[in-house]
Amino acid sequence: MNALAFVRQSVGRDALALLPPEMTSPAAVAMLIAIGWQESRFEKRLQMGGGPARGYWQFELGGVSAAMGPRANAAALNAAAAKLGYTTPLTRNFCYTAIAYQDVLACVCARLLLWNVPAPLPTREQPNEGWSQYIAAWNPGRPKPATWPFAWDIGWASIPPQN
Repeated sequence: MNALAFVRQSVGRDALALLPPEMTSPAAVAMLIAIGWQESRFEKRLQMGGGPARGYWQFELGGVSAAMGPRANAAALNAAAAKLGYTTPLTRNFCYTAIAYQDVLACVCARLLLWNVPAPLPTREQPNEGWSQYIAAWNPGRPKPATWPFAWDIGWASIPPQN
């Protein structure tokens, strides 16, 4: 199974099962998959070139701090981490280290980071809003807007159409 299929079938489902229901919408899944694809193509858990980013969603220490922030709710992160068998409360440095190889925890952190964006998650028809929210939450050093439409399509292709 390739990494994208693994994330679609397991990591996203398992990670979101650890979070409060209000964080688990189809739009959240689509955004998480789109952002993960945009950041790493689900191929690299460690940033190429020895950079500081970790996990498929490419967190740096600042991103981990933001995911643990007040709106993201450190309590939700620690509850999820406890269910994964970690001693809590998690420290920023421990979480940063762990997400390099613990995909479920990395996905939880990604959802919590996205939770910091005050706007409602975009719908399938709002790729530009998706891009704006991705930029606001991740603040990528070298944004690549040309690849976002494909990432967006991959994210939403993971979600069955709603009737």
